[in-house]
Amino acid sequence: NEKSISYGIDEEAIKNAIDMKMYGINICIASWTAPINGIDGEIKYNFDKDSVVAPVEDESGTVDYKNLGIVKNIYKGTVIGTISMPTEGEPGMDITGRVVPQHIGVPARVNVGQGTALSEDGTELVASVDGNLRYLNGSFVVEEELFIKGDVDVATGNIDFIGTIRVKGSV
Repeated sequence: NEKSISYGIDEEAIKNAIDMKMYGINICIASWTAPINGIDGEIKYNFDKDSVVAPVEDESGTVDYKNLGIVKNIYKGTVIGTISMPTEGEPGMDITGRVVPQHIGVPARVNVGQGTALSEDGTELVASVDGNLRYLNGSFVVEEELFIKGDVDVATGNIDFIGTIRVKGSV
């Protein structure tokens, strides 16, 4: 009572210390309950952020040297990433009965780019239009129009796109 210890008291440890006359020895007679910290929200993407121009390999291991993978066709409603919500955690209690606060999880920072949207419940980033999926300036974007600045030739490979293609050079 002098030390205001009122929580987590081990009555059995006190009884044993008295019965065994354990004087001058440190004995744990009370324990606190540690807080359980919340978990931060995060987003797991279903697509790579990096854009690599290289021949595409199919499931059987065959490489298509005419398809360089410059277009990532994606359809409206396709899930680009799954967002987990943060958790609250649980507060703890010290041996004097005071609440020990927990760290509350922080929501994931999701950048919604052009042609993408969050689902109604906020747990998915989805394509809101058909088009070309790209990671640009910190967010995924879906472009309904593909713009080729130069010529369509061996350097670009074959282009299979579900939207409009504009070519500045020749084909």
